[in-house]
Amino acid sequence: MPKQLNVRSDEAYAAATRLAQRLGTTTTEAVLRALRRLEQETYRPVRREEFTPEEEITYKHFKELAQKARQEATPPAPETPAPAAPAAPLHRLTMPRAAAPLASPSTDAMSSEERITRALGGKK
Repeated sequence: MPKQLNVRSDEAYAAATRLAQRLGTTTTEAVLRALRRLEQETYRPVRREEFTPEEEITYKHFKELAQKARQEATPPAPETPAPAAPAAPLHRLTMPRAAAPLASPSTDAMSSEERITRALGGKK
């Protein structure tokens, strides 16, 4: 059988009943929700100087285990550099051809400026 809690207070009974009606639940569930919320709002971690003797023993035990694990841990493998990307094939590195050649038998007598103008599609 579950443990019981008896509160002999008309005010506590009325507050639990109102809360249960508002939540649409039983008075037990309403009181549990209220206690959980209050416990969560007022939670404060225990400081080490407040440890019970049993908690102090447990704390020291876990601290020793952590130190031992750090000492026995194997160091992580050194990071290996990522492999270099393969070199691009030479045919990808060449410049695209111009629409018209800069030099040809018909343009040998032209000046550089005329050849460039012609290669870019201009007429001279």
